Amino acid sequence: MKANRFNALIVIMSLVPSLARAQDQGGMSNKIYGYGFVIGLIAIVALGTWIAGRLRAARLARTPCPNCGRTGLVEEEISILAPTQSQSGKGERRTTCPHCGHVTIKQIVYPAIETYQGGN
Repeated sequence: MKANRFNALIVIMSLVPSLARAQDQGGMSNKIYGYGFVIGLIAIVALGTWIAGRLRAARLARTPCPNCGRTGLVEEEISILAPTQSQSGKGERRTTCPHCGHVTIKQIVYPAIETYQGGN
């Protein structure tokens, strides 16, 4: 999940120099402003997603372990069965205490992948 956020940021940053060169050549200012708006919107969404993830991790780190009572829980999500167009997927969200090794497992169901059929 983290890699996807950073990959999106890398793609955005790689587009910026080419857009600046196009603006220097002239005649493309409207197109540049349109790209700038889209890139800015993508950057804001990526930043918001990153901040939300960091806040969730910080909140989890402050939560005491149900076994030993110490803070510092770590969470990971593991995909067991990927979703397809015909069936939903399965996964687990594991919350682990690094101090005592206590593990809490929550089952996750991923919805089946929807395909766009087009039309009205």
